[in-house]
Amino acid sequence: MTVPDARPDVNAWRVGLVLTLLPMVLGLERWAYWMSRGALFMHLRGLGVASESIRSIMTGQVVANTLLVLLGGLVAVAAGPVVPLAAGVAISVVGYALIAASDGSPMVWVGMGVLALGQGLCKPAFFAVAASELGHPREQLRTLSFVLLYAVLNASALTSSTAAGVVTTRMGAAAVFATAAGAAALGALLAAGLGIAWFLTRERKAPAPSPLSTGRVLWGALGLVALAAPYVALLTLVSSLSFDASSRSSLSWLTLVNPLLVILGSCLVMGVLAVLHLRRLELPALLVVAVGLCLAAVAAVPLMLARTSLWAAFTAEGTLGLAEVLVGPFAMARLVGDVPRRFQTLVMSGWFVVSGGVPVAVSSLSRAFPQAEIFGLAAVAVAVFVIGVALMLTAKALSRWLYEPPPPP
Repeated sequence: MTVPDARPDVNAWRVGLVLTLLPMVLGLERWAYWMSRGALFMHLRGLGVASESIRSIMTGQVVANTLLVLLGGLVAVAAGPVVPLAAGVAISVVGYALIAASDGSPMVWVGMGVLALGQGLCKPAFFAVAASELGHPREQLRTLSFVLLYAVLNASALTSSTAAGVVTTRMGAAAVFATAAGAAALGALLAAGLGIAWFLTRERKAPAPSPLSTGRVLWGALGLVALAAPYVALLTLVSSLSFDASSRSSLSWLTLVNPLLVILGSCLVMGVLAVLHLRRLELPALLVVAVGLCLAAVAAVPLMLARTSLWAAFTAEGTLGLAEVLVGPFAMARLVGDVPRRFQTLVMSGWFVVSGGVPVAVSSLSRAFPQAEIFGLAAVAVAVFVIGVALMLTAKALSRWLYEPPPPP
């Protein structure tokens, strides 16, 4: 379908700042977090913390990160997304520094609490900033920015574990947190620069109201958040069974497959989206999400057929990597893009509550009922496939009803 020619101008300065500085800030912040996450167990063992306390600390970190994103959304309602973004990255620096300087579990608890606060403030704001300047009808550009951020996330995950291993081997686990603090501090400086530039290039007049129905857009956002639950459960189960099927020597190779394919797939998708935008063609995001859901369900099949096969694990992780490019960024861009700006970060927080809470619940159930894990994977895969097919059949109609302006009276 061709997009109408009469499209409002974008603020080129602000869009350029977002696409330049925001991926750099996100990459540094996520690189620091995942590097520290990988070294946390070793650091706590070196401090003499008991295994039970280590599990409590790591579980507490996950739960706090999941819930505190709501705080970031609420702060953004009053102050906009750039304030919690910059403040959250800066607070994270303090958290890393406290953990690096800790000499026992009490100080680690404090550092983890400060870090969780910083994560909660900044995590949903990244994507709200990306969406705020690319509202209706610039769906292709908005989705392109989300695909770019998704690729940066995976590039950070891909390189952080290697960096953590090198730093730990040469200087010890505590040095990982000092390194993370330095990387996050650089990200905080860039975030502050983004905030200043954001203020200087702000609109001098009130933005034009969206022609879309706010109520319908919010219903669409609620539906996408609900769809995230079975999808994230599928990701969690596939990763769990894939890692179970791998040996110690093959695990490092297995962890490369998914992020590498996500990065390569993202580059391809960004090129397609750029061509579509230049040619004024529209590809409904809901249709892409539907295809990605079906592909994600198919990714579970090799593990269901050969649970302990290493090749099944590689095939599943690779297929899932391609599916993630189609589901994650497209769903998030559609989820938050046309919501009123004031509430974009809060809506994005809902997505992260689901995507963070579901893995905790699924992992708990898998530990409680390990023999039922493969049956759980089969049930979730079937549910995701059925949802994907249903969404594929209704994507165009839903897109018209949710995201097209009503006809003039």
